[in-house]
Amino acid sequence: MEKIGKQFSILLLLLLLATPILSFLGFQLFGNSPERRSRPEGRESRMVRILPHWGTGQIAQELKEKGIIVSPWAFQAVVFLRGTGTRLQIGDYAFPPGMSLLDVLKKLESGDIFHVTVTIPEGWTVREIARYLEARGLASEERFWQLAHDQELLRRYGIRGSSLEGYLFPDTYYLRRGMKEEEIIDRMFKRFLQIYAQECQGKAASLGWTRHQVVTLGSLIEAETPAEEERELVSSVFHRRLKIGMPLQCDPTVMYALWGREGKRARLTRRHLTFPSPYNTYVHRGLPPGPICNPGAASLRAAVSPRPSPYLYFVSKGNGSHHFSSNLYQHYRAVRRYQSSPDRT
Repeated sequence: MEKIGKQFSILLLLLLLATPILSFLGFQLFGNSPERRSRPEGRESRMVRILPHWGTGQIAQELKEKGIIVSPWAFQAVVFLRGTGTRLQIGDYAFPPGMSLLDVLKKLESGDIFHVTVTIPEGWTVREIARYLEARGLASEERFWQLAHDQELLRRYGIRGSSLEGYLFPDTYYLRRGMKEEEIIDRMFKRFLQIYAQECQGKAASLGWTRHQVVTLGSLIEAETPAEEERELVSSVFHRRLKIGMPLQCDPTVMYALWGREGKRARLTRRHLTFPSPYNTYVHRGLPPGPICNPGAASLRAAVSPRPSPYLYFVSKGNGSHHFSSNLYQHYRAVRRYQSSPDRT
């Protein structure tokens, strides 16, 4: 009887000791934590980066320092009880105000990481994309550039050109920090494949054009006009010139040969028009060797859908639109009206 009494006393003591601990853990898990009360509603989320090879202790300390949790000890204890220490995922996380410890844990266990929204404008070159992604902290500019010219990657994608220029589709992407440059490129290329299949594949086959030819012409159209309603007319001019063997005389091809591959832009003058480059469509007939930028869906679509027209020339009006002409006399009149010298397409 005395032995039973001692066992009961020990059990009671253990329960008394465990109660505050269990209450504390329960409060942290399910109740309003002190952190919740101390951060007023409406405050912005706090960002935390969980790095590879961090243990539970390092994660707990980082969360404590950023004001996400109150007790690193409680965090580690709950992780141990849940058996999820190896399932906490790396990445950038946004923690809104008022999260309980259990909410925090579930976010880390599920890998509900913060995605950075990036919008790649139509007409950007590979270099401009690489530079922008580095500025946003999402990629190394040089690594991205090197991969865009990697011959093994080009073979894998079935690209005939010397780079991925033209094949990185301009769109809005949701990227996570820590993604490899290969992953970003792969996502952009797969988006290109999707759009090309929807907009171009059937018509390209009926024209007898290769994918590379379509993308190259699409890039010229993209670089020539920002006006969507003009793109099929610009396409018409280029198609007619190609058919009769007339040089395309596309200014952006010369600009790309001079500066474009480095993502630079400058004013073109008459002396530049004889610059020796296979991309110079004043010097060489036909399409250039490859795209000069990354065209959007409208320009790709226009490349295989030229609007029937008699036009062989167009000149910029200086307001983003163009005047189209069917013969050289009309073109020279338009040039005198809108520009100072008749040395443009």
